[in-house]
Amino acid sequence: MNLGSIQDGYEREWLSASDAQWLAANETSSEAAVISITKEGVTVVGKGSVGLLYGAQTINQLLIEACREGKNELPCLQIRDWPDLKWRCLTPQLTWYAGFSRYEGFDIGNWSEAEWKWLADWTLLHKCNAWAVCMYGAWPFTLPGYEDTTAQFDALYYDLKTNRKEPHRYVHPNIREEFFPEVL
Repeated sequence: MNLGSIQDGYEREWLSASDAQWLAANETSSEAAVISITKEGVTVVGKGSVGLLYGAQTINQLLIEACREGKNELPCLQIRDWPDLKWRCLTPQLTWYAGFSRYEGFDIGNWSEAEWKWLADWTLLHKCNAWAVCMYGAWPFTLPGYEDTTAQFDALYYDLKTNRKEPHRYVHPNIREEFFPEVL
């Protein structure tokens, strides 16, 4: 496996003259990579370190697809690749409190640290380069001086076992044990 970039260095014999010229061209994105899979091995050379990272993610995508198809090898191929869009952004919601007389978060807003880290890995695999994290209602982390706006609410929770509304103290999963800084 050969990994390198114009920015950080690579062995010149890894690329053909035309691939090296294409990668070095001013109009080629700094996120571009040249990928070569041959019987001798795999080569990924990025224009910059981000291009190398995204080229490696292309290899990961090919490996995942090969595994899905029950294959234990990759096809021989040559790729010149770069993202078409400058910004490739997800807008996951960390907190969203809505609904009539309730404050419980919805789905991703109740995710654990492991689930958020899975999303970070998925984001990288799909070459997204930004998150615009959404927070509505209250802060899902401690914010000294703003304790009254921190996501801890007294509410009623409908218990399916008793068929009654029971008092419930909603505390955002990230407040129970602050993990979001670790995700970042």
